[in-house]
Amino acid sequence: MIICPKCGITNDKVQFVNAFCINCTKETVNVTCQEKFEYQKCKFCDNVFFRGKWVPWDAKTEHEMEKSILSKCKYKDGIIRGTYDRAHSLAVLYLNVAREQVRVERKIEVEVKISTCVDCSRMSGGYFEAIIQLRGNKDKIEKNIKRLQVLLGKQVVKIDQLKEGVDLYVMSTRETGAALSKARLPFNTSKSLYGEKQGKRIYRTTFAVRLADPVKKEIPVEETIQETNPEDDGDNDDED
Repeated sequence: MIICPKCGITNDKVQFVNAFCINCTKETVNVTCQEKFEYQKCKFCDNVFFRGKWVPWDAKTEHEMEKSILSKCKYKDGIIRGTYDRAHSLAVLYLNVAREQVRVERKIEVEVKISTCVDCSRMSGGYFEAIIQLRGNKDKIEKNIKRLQVLLGKQVVKIDQLKEGVDLYVMSTRETGAALSKARLPFNTSKSLYGEKQGKRIYRTTFAVRLADPVKKEIPVEETIQETNPEDDGDNDDED
């Protein structure tokens, strides 16, 4: 029987790592973790600012954030694996201690700071970089408005119904070009100077999309052949 020299418990009751019980071993291992993390969350769309950009809060982002938190935990002989419980602000780590797997817990606080993301800020201020001008067939215009709204989402800040067609105002020029290409809509572009920022000229881009009327198929007209009586060919001679 082995007795822990620190607490006196025996090996028939708990696991031992070398000469010490598992509980005393946990107290002596030197695991360092960052005690607090902060991230921004948009109050309008729930996007979060992570790794230098605003991204949707979904399962993928949550998983990547968990990995980022755990990556700040260090142990000299290596961490086998770990999980982070956001509800309890608790990191559970499995360490390699004297060839034994030892489970330890560390408290790591995550503070959420409410903010406004770039897109929502621009949207509230009516900011836009591009205009999509849809012209031509009315039915095609209505169909493609819906397609572009799905592709661009909240990038569309305003829609103007005009006599000659429809204008969509979009926050990002790059996203506009990508959406039109994905929708397979041919376009012509033109730029107009909008202003200057830090000595650099800022332009707005207009994407002109012409939606032609459907081509009407011509229905061939069949020639009607009138049958004639051979006896009626030519002029009839008058009877004497």
